[in-house]
Amino acid sequence: MLAERENAIFSEWKSSLPQEQRDNFIPDGIVDEEKWSEAKLKILYLLKEVNGGADWDEREYLAGYNTVQEFINTHSPSIDALITWTYGLTSGNVDEPWSQVLSATADKTIQSALLSKIGVVNFKKVSGFGVADSKSLDTFATEPSNQEMLRRQLALYHPDIVICGGTAYYLEALYREDFAAEKWRTTSRGVRYAKRENTTYIDFCHPLIRAPRNMIYYSLLDAVKEIKSLDEHV
Repeated sequence: MLAERENAIFSEWKSSLPQEQRDNFIPDGIVDEEKWSEAKLKILYLLKEVNGGADWDEREYLAGYNTVQEFINTHSPSIDALITWTYGLTSGNVDEPWSQVLSATADKTIQSALLSKIGVVNFKKVSGFGVADSKSLDTFATEPSNQEMLRRQLALYHPDIVICGGTAYYLEALYREDFAAEKWRTTSRGVRYAKRENTTYIDFCHPLIRAPRNMIYYSLLDAVKEIKSLDEHV
């Protein structure tokens, strides 16, 4: 099972860390293997870090987002944004009015269904805070042994699309020649994207960027629509 392979990597990774980091190691990845395998569009979000704590598992959090009281009480604006983005990406309807998008994604059943289909991976596996600490994030995400473990984790997934939520810099450091400057292309509206094997990587903003949610939502959908159109004409 996919979760078993993830956990084997996490166990090895965690044991390689200093004790203070080991105690706050946060597993992440695919929320529901069956729903992921059935998804017509496999979406993976690459984020910076998660604010969890000891014994926190991001996969369990996302799976129980609307059913486990502990998680209901800690709803995250970042995850709420990912729910909305996933809704738009999987519906493919760029022209749906924002009011309808908000109405649909307010439904708890729809939220849970959307979260079950995605993967979320953080570059920094040690619990952070509400605002990312750039120095500790840089140190962790660019340390060679952490990079190797993360490459092993990401090799499990084979997503169709990866949304880099303010993390393209770390992606470039992770794979280097695969994401050199000349490998990136740009949509007509200036959104960078790159191809690696059968996966499209999009250099996008963090889910908590201070900008109107509707503008970010339609910007992402617009970029994906253009990239898909370009692919179809290659």
